[in-house]
Amino acid sequence: MLKLVPDMVGADPAAAGLLIECRGQTAAALGDRIAEVQKALVGAGLPFGPKAATPLPLDAYAFSHDAGVCKTYWDVRKGLIPIVGGAREPGTSMLIEDVACPVDRLADMTVDLADMFERHGYKEASCFGHALEGNLHLVFAQGFRTPAEVQRFSDMMEEMCYIVATKHSGSLKGEHGTGRNIAPFVEMEWGTKAYELMWELKALFDPESVLNPGVILNRVRDGRRRGGWEVFFFFFWARPHPLTLTHTPSPPPVLQDPDVHVKNLKPSPLASPLVDRCIECGFCESNCPSRDAALTPRQRITSYRELARLKSLPDGSRTAVDEERLVALSAAFEYMGKEMCAADGMCQEKCPVKINTGELVKSLRAEDVGNAPRAAALALTLSRHVGGLVAAARPLLSTVDVARKLVGAGTLEAVSGVLNRVSGRAVPTYNAYMPTGAAPLPTPPPASSAADARKVVYLPSCVTRMMGPAGTDPVQSSPPDALLSLCAKAGYDVVYPESVKSLCCGMMFGSKGFDVAASESASRVEAALLAASDNGRHPVVCDTSPCLATLKDKLAAGPLKFALYEPAGFVRHFLEPRLDFTPVRDTVAVHVPCSSKKMGATAEIERLAARAAHTVVPSGVPCCGMAGDRGMRYPELTGGALQHLDTAGCSDG
Repeated sequence: MLKLVPDMVGADPAAAGLLIECRGQTAAALGDRIAEVQKALVGAGLPFGPKAATPLPLDAYAFSHDAGVCKTYWDVRKGLIPIVGGAREPGTSMLIEDVACPVDRLADMTVDLADMFERHGYKEASCFGHALEGNLHLVFAQGFRTPAEVQRFSDMMEEMCYIVATKHSGSLKGEHGTGRNIAPFVEMEWGTKAYELMWELKALFDPESVLNPGVILNRVRDGRRRGGWEVFFFFFWARPHPLTLTHTPSPPPVLQDPDVHVKNLKPSPLASPLVDRCIECGFCESNCPSRDAALTPRQRITSYRELARLKSLPDGSRTAVDEERLVALSAAFEYMGKEMCAADGMCQEKCPVKINTGELVKSLRAEDVGNAPRAAALALTLSRHVGGLVAAARPLLSTVDVARKLVGAGTLEAVSGVLNRVSGRAVPTYNAYMPTGAAPLPTPPPASSAADARKVVYLPSCVTRMMGPAGTDPVQSSPPDALLSLCAKAGYDVVYPESVKSLCCGMMFGSKGFDVAASESASRVEAALLAASDNGRHPVVCDTSPCLATLKDKLAAGPLKFALYEPAGFVRHFLEPRLDFTPVRDTVAVHVPCSSKKMGATAEIERLAARAAHTVVPSGVPCCGMAGDRGMRYPELTGGALQHLDTAGCSDG
């Protein structure tokens, strides 16, 4: 942003920024609108530049047609809320107010509000919004931990409402919903006459004050608060008889509750440095595979915060209600918060402050492992004998496929479902797409003796070495077959790292909280790859992107990180210039794994698919929810994640 707008450096403290976007049906129409805006800016005599100097010539107000530049501007504009929220003091809450005024008063109101924030000590507060509507969003951090913090908030709110509603004849809510925070000031904004009309209207529809009590209209009579509601509904029926409303007299005069905005405050207790910066904006939720089956990342964090608060209460200070709540919430969080989290980190991709809720869940699983030394010891033993684990899994998977042929997929699904429940989700559930045992790794062709021979180190993941195609799959060739074929066509020699059959990146252990086993596994892979690639001189390709991402995260050797490629990136950089492509498929659906998305490979994968197919259709699913074997043990996770999958009309995937 500083490269695009260098005048931000050294700008006057009272400087403001305008982000203006123009559109047009044609290039000429767009040009006319830009010229109109530039003329208006010059005509307004706007001081322009870092020191608010005199206006510059017309062409100084330059517009960019570069999509990347425009995206940067919008990213910063949209990111102002989370930027402020993420930088707040831990333990405070991020609050947003939403005010508006006549457009010709917007500048003066903004100056008054900025001054108000300064005087009340809200140094990180931000004022931004929609200039053409006279609308401002006020974002600030607020703690509710002490009476002094609550009083500061109350004083600031009273002054803010006076500045907006009285001094500048504005609205205390420009475009967002209101609530208890504004309830004491509704009469200030609308006047006594309009306010009493609101109560009369409410009495017509809600004489007993049961709808949203105390949320909008708030009064106290005999120590009891009376309520209000936000939306007035007009009902229409298709029946022939007219609607008759019986007028109920308004309640007798009662007192406004002036302190409702500082009651029932929601704190933001410290829970974990991994998630304490969360502002609960919900941007993460659209990427979460469990959002419709269990909890979203935002809900996980909020629930965990409440658990942390309850657990942190001093001994003897928890009430019976607190104890009951702690027990119930702990039990629910075990399944909905921990077990149903794919821990894929896709929430981080949408999070404006880059919080990875999966890291929190992994840390909680690691805590559980610390309390289960036998399980940790077993995981460590398995990590040191991955070759035997893979060798045992292959015939087991093939035996299951034989059983499918003998008794049918339906019977296997029912039996495995029962075993899944009685085993505490340890036994996977069967479905018709369950893989068979993988075939042995194919032997690469002999190395070329040519002087210009090219070499690649191929790391087939333990999943690839363990699981082959499903018995019902129309294509029975394996990923190693495909990769060796491509490399041969492009003139690349392929070598496996030494002891490849016993290598594992450690992800299967790390995702379950077995950190020691995961680290040992990654270290063994690193040593083998360094030797095979001549310390990173030759490229290394791994056929499973989650494994590659795990290795990049765990590697200690810097040079090797730059030699690692997932398949699409490897083809793009090394094979594509030496291959001829011909579209051989009609419409192909492409689902990009979470790890590939996080490594920025989406466009690469879709572009390569487009070279082999006439039409490429994205799956539209951010995450499949499989999460290693979790989707097989918790099929409701993949069921929720894939409910929006749409591959209609696709001949291949």
